[in-house]
Amino acid sequence: MKSIITIIFIFVFGSCISQNFPAKVIIGNSIKLEKLNKFGSNLEIAQYDFPIKMNWEDANKACKALGDGWRLPTVPELLVMKSKGYTPNTIYWSSEEFRSYINDTLHTDVNFVRLLLGSSIIDIGYKTEKQSVHAIRNVDTTSLIASDKVLDKKFENSKIGNLEIALNDFPNLMTREEAIIACSNLGNGWRLPNKDELNVLYQNRYKIGGFKDFYFYWSSTADPDVRITNQYFYQSFKSGDIRKYFQNYKYLVRAVRTL
Repeated sequence: MKSIITIIFIFVFGSCISQNFPAKVIIGNSIKLEKLNKFGSNLEIAQYDFPIKMNWEDANKACKALGDGWRLPTVPELLVMKSKGYTPNTIYWSSEEFRSYINDTLHTDVNFVRLLLGSSIIDIGYKTEKQSVHAIRNVDTTSLIASDKVLDKKFENSKIGNLEIALNDFPNLMTREEAIIACSNLGNGWRLPNKDELNVLYQNRYKIGGFKDFYFYWSSTADPDVRITNQYFYQSFKSGDIRKYFQNYKYLVRAVRTL
């Protein structure tokens, strides 16, 4: 039956989405997921992929055209969908954009995040590429959303060894100096992680939750080379590469403390 529906859709719509896809056919008998952890709302997943592959802009429009809050999933949501077996072995668009800040200037590339669910490979693709599309929406809009709060007493922070990790990133990108102050202002021993601790966070990023895969995070560790001044280590949460640069660049920040 799904194959017949797909053939009819392709025949009628081709590669054009100037008309809306029938919501009932895409949504079908949607699947509802209870909140899996402290970072997400209850989710509702459409039963079917859209029958044609689309570029990123059209994928966004097609999901929104379903109405009632349907949208493209984030990368963590796509990973949840894969883990529950609700998506086949193919490449999907996510809603997340590849962005970076350099000296307060936002650089938005023409790349957007895509995800190969078969092997959980997170990759970047040009928004003009055509990839598979699956719609999702939040059932409970009052649930806590990651990055709303750095710490929240409703939920227990993650713990790895003797390291406690804050519930969420700070909502804004910061220079390293701003990051040190912001972490310290949380009180009770909260601080910016050093280079090795930051790598522990990267290695356990999906277990901890709430990290942004295509961003950089600051550490507190300075370059030990005495010939180099004012350079500090940060880490890519896409590749895991640990790099160093001037502290006036703005990256994301996750606070930790020693238990």
